[in-house]
Amino acid sequence: MALRCAPLSQEQCLKRWRRKTDDVVLVDRPGRGYGDDYTPWLVDAPVGELVHVRAAGITEEGILAAAALKTASSARSSPRATT
Repeated sequence: MALRCAPLSQEQCLKRWRRKTDDVVLVDRPGRGYGDDYTPWLVDAPVGELVHVRAAGITEEGILAAAALKTASSARSSPRATT
């Protein structure tokens, strides 16, 4: 039964990912991050950053981000150098 469900599950994930055009993503490891609904994103941003991303395409592993911009809250919480 599980073997029959896996392809259907993957198909449904890809279908849902195709509808996403942008998201706010927490980058949890190099090259990867997740939206608040656990949608996986392939993103070029520093680990630990909260970034706004725009979709460029879909892969078997997640949504490929075309751009990653720091969110305002992420920018405020970043450590700042003092002089």
